[in-house]
Amino acid sequence: DGAAVTGLAIAAASLVAVQMTGNPIYDPIGSIIVGNLLGMVAIFLIQRNRHALIGRAIDDHDMQRVLEFLKSDPVVDSLYDCKSEVIGPGFFRFKAEIDFNGVVLVQNYLERTGRGVWAKQFREASLSKDDAELRRVMAE
Repeated sequence: DGAAVTGLAIAAASLVAVQMTGNPIYDPIGSIIVGNLLGMVAIFLIQRNRHALIGRAIDDHDMQRVLEFLKSDPVVDSLYDCKSEVIGPGFFRFKAEIDFNGVVLVQNYLERTGRGVWAKQFREASLSKDDAELRRVMAE
């Protein structure tokens, strides 16, 4: 707002100078000064709000908390290529390549779905004469 008022004052002063002296050179000089003033305001605003214009990563402390949370899960073996980007106040996007521990993953799955049911299906499939039934059970 201060820059706008200052720009108006400069424009008014240049017009008064043109009227008082009769020399039209003061009009473009005032326009150039107002243009430079607006340019400086734009540079100031860009510098001040750069973090909002450029996709910045979350701070190291928060990134460490996210990584520790993921690593604490026994299903996660390792994390690679972790990246983050702040997309709004309190919101961010996170991306990582995760290697899973297959043994723990299968154990968790079997506990949720019933280990006995799967064991029975595998035993029955292994008794069949061809591998088609075993392949079907494994595919499930």
